[in-house]
Amino acid sequence: MLGFAFVTVRFRYHLRARLADGWGVVALFLAIGAAIMVAYVHATPFDKRANDIGSHVGVLNMVEHRRAIPLDTDCWECVQPPAYYTVAVAVLTAAGDHLPERGMPDQKGERILQGLGAFLGIATLACWLMTARLALRTTYERTVASALCAFWPSLPIQACKCSNDPMLYLLAAASLWQLVRWRTTGSAVSLAAAGALAGLAPHAKFSGFVVVAVFVSSLCLALVRPRRGQTGRWPRGASAGLAAIVASMVLWVFVLGHYKHWKTHADFSSTGHAPIDNTWADFAVVHLKSFLDNPWVRFDKSYARDEFWNYLFRSSLYGEYGSDDATTRALAYLLAMAAAVLLPMVAWGLVVCIVRGREREDRGHRELALTVLGFIGFMLVLRLKFPIAPHQDFRFAMPVVICCASMAALTAGAMRRKLQRRWLHLAALPGWLVVGLCVVSLWFTLRWS
Repeated sequence: MLGFAFVTVRFRYHLRARLADGWGVVALFLAIGAAIMVAYVHATPFDKRANDIGSHVGVLNMVEHRRAIPLDTDCWECVQPPAYYTVAVAVLTAAGDHLPERGMPDQKGERILQGLGAFLGIATLACWLMTARLALRTTYERTVASALCAFWPSLPIQACKCSNDPMLYLLAAASLWQLVRWRTTGSAVSLAAAGALAGLAPHAKFSGFVVVAVFVSSLCLALVRPRRGQTGRWPRGASAGLAAIVASMVLWVFVLGHYKHWKTHADFSSTGHAPIDNTWADFAVVHLKSFLDNPWVRFDKSYARDEFWNYLFRSSLYGEYGSDDATTRALAYLLAMAAAVLLPMVAWGLVVCIVRGREREDRGHRELALTVLGFIGFMLVLRLKFPIAPHQDFRFAMPVVICCASMAALTAGAMRRKLQRRWLHLAALPGWLVVGLCVVSLWFTLRWS
C-alpha cells in the first residue's frame, strides 16, 4: 500500500497529463473493448451469429484452391469484392492451415478466421477511440464516447466473424480518423492517408463507396471554406489522396468488368425473403407497440420488419439475432430503453456537428456528420432499391457508431456544463445513463456469448 501511494504521488502529474491529452482514455477503453471481443470470440462458435457464413467460406475455398478471383457465376456470394477473401486465405496459409475444397474449415481454421475478425474489430475500435480523442475537447466527453464505442454490443457480434464486413469497418474507421486528424492538425500526410484508405474501402465491400463520398465531400467543403491557417485554397496532401482513389478505382473497375461481369449485387430473389412494401409510413412512423412487443429483429411481420427505423435501431444492438432465454430478453429490453434515451442526444449532437462544421476551426465534426448522413442515405437507397428485410440491418452502417457516440458525448458535455452550477444532480444524469448502458451491455454480451 505504501508503494502504491508513493507511485500514485510520484506520477500523479504524468497521469493527469495523459488523461488531459486523451491517451489514457484511449488505452483504458481499448483494453476493455479488446477483452470483451476476445471473450466473445473464445465463447462463440464459428457459425453462430454469422451472416451467410456458408457462402463466405465457399468463396474462401474457391480463392485458395483456384488461386484466382472467383467469377460472379461461381457462387451466390462471388459478386463480393475480393480483398477480404485474399487476405483471409493469405493469413490461413501463413498459419499453416488449409481449407477443404468444400465445406467448413477445421477447428484450427475456424479459430484463425475468428482471430482475424477479432483483430480487425480491435483495430476498428482503436481507430474509433483515436477519432474521439481528436474530435472531442474534454476528458468527460472523450470518456462518454469511448465507453459507448467499447461497450456497444453489436461491435463484437459483427466484427468478430468470417465476413468482409470487419475489413470495411476498419478501412472506414481509419479513413475517418485520418480525416479528423487532418481537420485538427492540417497534416498533409493524414489527408493523403485518408484518401488512400477511402480508395481501398470499395475493394472490401460495395458500401465502401460511402467512405469515398465522405472524403470527396469533405475536400470540396474545405475548398469552399478553408480551415484557419491554411495557405492557399488547395489543401496540401489532397492531390496524393485523390490520386490514390483514382488508382484504386481503376483497379476496382477492372475487377468488376473482368471477373464480376459488371454485377455488383447478388440475386436476392434466391434468398427466400419475401419482399416488403415501400410505403411512406415505413419510413416516417415508428409504432411504440411494435417496439415494445419484441426486442429482437426477425423477418416476419409480427416483428415489425417493415418499419425501417425500428429495424435499424434494434439491429444496431443485437444484429438480426435473438434468444428465448428470459434473462437475456430482459437485458435486451433494458439495453434498448437505455439506448433509446440516447437517440435525442445523438440527434442534437448531429445538429451541433453540422453547425460547427461551418466554422473554420472545427475539430472534424463536419466529417462525423457527413459519415452519418452518407451511411444512413446508403441504407435508405438499399431498402428502396432492394426491399427485403435484411437490407435494413445496421451492420451495413456500423461505421457510424463512433459518430453517434461522439454526438451523444457532445450533448452530454453541454448538459453538464449548463446544469452543474445550479442542478448538479441533473448534470450527472447523462453520465449515469452511459454507465448503466455499459453495465447492461457487458452483462448482455457475456451472457449471450
